[in-house]
Amino acid sequence: CLPGTRETFIGEICDIINNPADDAPRVCLLTGVAGSGKSAIAHTVARLYDQQHRLGSSYCFDTSHAATRHPGNFFSTIARDLSDHDPQYKECLWEVVKDKRTLRMSTSPVEQLEEFIARPSEHLDVIGPILVVVDALDESGDRTARGSLLSALSKRITESKLPTNLRLLITARPESDILAML
Repeated sequence: CLPGTRETFIGEICDIINNPADDAPRVCLLTGVAGSGKSAIAHTVARLYDQQHRLGSSYCFDTSHAATRHPGNFFSTIARDLSDHDPQYKECLWEVVKDKRTLRMSTSPVEQLEEFIARPSEHLDVIGPILVVVDALDESGDRTARGSLLSALSKRITESKLPTNLRLLITARPESDILAML
């Protein structure tokens, strides 16, 4: 966003992300039609959290790049970014995957979320929010392609098995499957 624009809205998003309560929302879903500024807002918030060393990952589903559009690359990329952000997380992730070559090759979003994100995060002692920005979730494929990704996210969020300080800022067009799952 241009400096001085959308400050109130960005402040409200940051308030949601920074809410320390255990029952605070873990997901901030920003929806709107194409061209409404969702990505600009997400990138501005990501930049703010990066400056505070609180940005764990930022992932953009991009229809012009097949690799970033495929849901099978999503959680492994986030895990890699979280490893770069936190050496303790990196150690925990390595313990999960070191003897499991087939796991490292998995493209299953359900398996990846469990093994690459949830399990390594179980024993982390991180204070304050860690933000993961997911831009253009609606571009992760058609409803069928993104179904397992949405299912994995929805299940983990509703079961509260993600770390309480992990926050997701997700942008998407208001597709019915995304709205129903998140």
